[in-house]
Amino acid sequence: MIPVEAWTTIRTLHAQGKSVRRIAHDLNLSRNTVRHALRSTEPPRYQRQPSTHTRRMYRCSSASSTGVGENPNGAPRLKCSLL
Repeated sequence: MIPVEAWTTIRTLHAQGKSVRRIAHDLNLSRNTVRHALRSTEPPRYQRQPSTHTRRMYRCSSASSTGVGENPNGAPRLKCSLL
């Protein structure tokens, strides 16, 4: 996807009479990208793809109440279970 600034530049240069090939060469883009920008009626927008994975949810509690103790670095251990 090209930035909005490039899309605007492409359309401006084409309105000034420059060819698709010349615009592509000047902006270091492919001719198909230039053609696509000229055919589109609106500037490009970023659209996030829907997530394909599910998020796992955990519930954690301090394990010190169960007498498990602490990690070697002194941090309390957590007991986590999948919801």
